[in-house]
Amino acid sequence: DQAQKTQVYKCLSQLALYNEKVCLQILSDLHGVASAIKAASNAPPAAQIEIARLLNNLCAYESAAEMINANQSFLDMIKRFCSSPSFLVRFRALSAINALSRFRQVRSTLQKMRFLEEAVLVMNVEGGDSDQRAIFEFIQACATLNLLPLQDRKGFKVEKNVLATSLRLLSYSLLQKPCSGISFRTIHLFQAINNFLNNEENKVLLFRMGLVDSLVDYTRKWSEDPLESLNDQLEVLELAFQMILSMSSLHACKILLRRHNFGSQIMRYLNSKPSDIVLKYCKSLVEELKYIEEPRDFLVRPKTSMSPNSTMGASRTIPRTTSGRRLRTISAVSTSSRREVSQIAPKSKEESFSPLKVEPFKRSLRISLFHQAARRWKAVFSGLQDMCSKTTKPVQSDVLYNLLTTCDVIPSDKDWE
Repeated sequence: DQAQKTQVYKCLSQLALYNEKVCLQILSDLHGVASAIKAASNAPPAAQIEIARLLNNLCAYESAAEMINANQSFLDMIKRFCSSPSFLVRFRALSAINALSRFRQVRSTLQKMRFLEEAVLVMNVEGGDSDQRAIFEFIQACATLNLLPLQDRKGFKVEKNVLATSLRLLSYSLLQKPCSGISFRTIHLFQAINNFLNNEENKVLLFRMGLVDSLVDYTRKWSEDPLESLNDQLEVLELAFQMILSMSSLHACKILLRRHNFGSQIMRYLNSKPSDIVLKYCKSLVEELKYIEEPRDFLVRPKTSMSPNSTMGASRTIPRTTSGRRLRTISAVSTSSRREVSQIAPKSKEESFSPLKVEPFKRSLRISLFHQAARRWKAVFSGLQDMCSKTTKPVQSDVLYNLLTTCDVIPSDKDWE
């Protein structure tokens, strides 16, 4: 009975969600699974949907993906499903391609058999609701990026709506809820979004969409779950810190992390040492985020404001030399700066404080700040000149905004005070 067979395929696809061991047991029964695959071409649409779902779920683990890669009948059926008239069959076939493309050993096979091209050719065929089509486009972007050579990934710009879909799926995954009936593992979404961050424009858009807030919230709530694999949990945590470190190259992200008091999370993981990789990322974040030497000082660094008695006030940016190294900006109006002045020029016990000795320091600091601002604006004008020489069209406001924030001339959207 075909209805009973469809239920069997559905049960197998649900079993494949449990863990890697179950997937391998299903694939090892080649007589049962292979017969189902061979019969799929003549099966009704409902059965094809469940078989495509089964193949997609079996591709979640590397060892299972290698077994599928070694069996030509599995690969042929996935490719045939990519051109199916049923949207749901194409959808799950593309999901299987995306799952397989995560593993290096399988990528060459996917490229030779032109799997992705088959799926893209029929992508615009009508079918599926708006959410399913949005997820379809997200999966296609993930698979395309996975199959690109590493040197070409930096140039891969993802559409804004696809980035928004990735964050929406992440929010559902963190709540352990399906989106439009489809469940995504958090680790797979983290891997996809981490790949998107190779492109600077993708990085800026994801920052504006709130990726950093989600990652900070995840690291704050993270704790070991005894019911889950510790290796998988640590891999997700490591990806979260890797993405935060990647995003911290944006000046606005540094400010946002400080407002989230992310330094306390860094210190928490530096003390608990869940893994060597997390420890490495935390140390790199300390170097990236610190305004003064000690990480504990970074946690309690007070806010400063513009002094009414000074034309200089406190700087909110981290000035850099032409070689890219950070310079320390020292305010000459706060008590902390007086301590720093005394560190630079220690005085003897008998020597009294003299304003005349501070004035030359303030004057040289103003000159230094002026030169830093001039270098930044020079970089902006150089970038504009380069853009205008390449096209006669007006420069878009987003491009100009990105140029100004990249050069630290102005803060980003949420950074005005």
